[in-house]
Amino acid sequence: GDPDLARWLLTEFVRKEPEIDPARLGDRLVEALRRYAILIDEPPDDPAWYPDPSAPVDLAAELAAMARVIRQSADEPIPAEVRTVLGRHTPALPPAVSIAWGQDAATGMVYPVCWDEQAKHPDPAEIAGRDAARRAAKWSEQLEMARESIRSRRYAIIRDIVPPAQRASLRRYVRQLKERGYFPELNDGQVVLRASIHNEPTIASLHNGLAGIVNSIGVEPVIPSYCFLGCYEAGAVLERHLDRPQCAYNVCLVMDMQYLDRDDEPEPWPIYLELDGKPEAALLGVGDGIFFAGKDIFHWRDAQPAGRRTVVCFNHFVPPDFTGSLD
Repeated sequence: GDPDLARWLLTEFVRKEPEIDPARLGDRLVEALRRYAILIDEPPDDPAWYPDPSAPVDLAAELAAMARVIRQSADEPIPAEVRTVLGRHTPALPPAVSIAWGQDAATGMVYPVCWDEQAKHPDPAEIAGRDAARRAAKWSEQLEMARESIRSRRYAIIRDIVPPAQRASLRRYVRQLKERGYFPELNDGQVVLRASIHNEPTIASLHNGLAGIVNSIGVEPVIPSYCFLGCYEAGAVLERHLDRPQCAYNVCLVMDMQYLDRDDEPEPWPIYLELDGKPEAALLGVGDGIFFAGKDIFHWRDAQPAGRRTVVCFNHFVPPDFTGSLD
């Protein structure tokens, strides 16, 4: 599509020591190099890690809701039993850091926490689980209510899918994605004031575990298709719509809500479902999700109030015999 650029690239790549002097290239070629990110005027953004190795760690709090701990020494591969839960996606683990993977006593999902094997810290397995029994019992009750809600109302709100400590870590991570330039420009093709990332690796690493929740409450077995992380700015409107076939079922999981000018947390921004011809509002806090059949139930959001930002991950699922693209 750009013969001059293609010719220049071929010339440069056969040189043993290519050097780029923008002053010799001409404005048109420089513009093309910038457009395709071959020539970058500024250094790339700082990396965003999950978990963040620079954040303070309280192992007892991080592992309070965990039924078990699986250790991963620095730069070793993710243990097979963890990989089974994660599925095909891997979070942005920091390099050269040991990880203690905690498995949630409620959902069975796994979450990483930084762990210094060389320091005189307690063994993670010995301090894990102080809140595990209570969380598991509460979760069991919630799943039964979710099943009843699906039978009677065709959707279910599921609270505290993500435990408190992990909720804070994931919130920190998605804010870093925003602050460090990982989200693209606004207008993702559906919402003008939304930027989104398709299958963002860290957030997508929750997707396979969420499928286990859906399989425990839904009307039929499912497998994950794809997810995308949406960052809604003030004034964003999600128009009334149905989802694509790859989105037969949806778990809309809130990752962050914030005021842009102060630290306290705003009230939930409603998502509306159309049931029996009438709108029904669902209010979700950070770490909460709503399950429904996105291809069958119209859903939307009115304009987000001024001065707010909301980050939501849409996790989509299909029956195992689905033959279309999973993306």
